[in-house]
Amino acid sequence: MIKNPSRAILIGSLAALLLSTPPLQAQAVAEDPGVKEALHLLDLWIDAQVAYGQIPGAAAAVVHDQELVWAKGYGLANREEGIPVTTGTRFSICSISKLFTIGGLLGKATRELAFQFICL
Repeated sequence: MIKNPSRAILIGSLAALLLSTPPLQAQAVAEDPGVKEALHLLDLWIDAQVAYGQIPGAAAAVVHDQELVWAKGYGLANREEGIPVTTGTRFSICSISKLFTIGGLLGKATRELAFQFICL
C-alpha cells in the first residue's frame, strides 16, 4: 500500500513528463513549459514537506539524460547555527547504500536469469 498517494502521483507525473521529453540539452528541458510547471509543483511540495513534516533540511535534484536540469536546497543543514541547506551540502548516506546494494544484486540476478532463459 502506498503511504502517501500524493507523493507517488507527483513523482510519477514528473518522471513521466521527463521521460516523454525528446532528447534535448538539460537547459532546453528546463525551459519546456510542462517541465517548468512540474518543477514548480515539486518545489512547492518539497518546501511544504520540510516546513510541515518536521524535516530539518533536504536537497533535491532532477537529472535528464545525465545532465542537471534543476537543483535546490531546503531548510537548515545546522539548526543551531542557522546554516541553510544548499545544493552543495553534504549529507550522510546512512542506510541508503543498502538500497543501491540490493538494486545492484537484483539487477545482476535478473540479467543472469534472462541469459539462462535465452540460452535454453
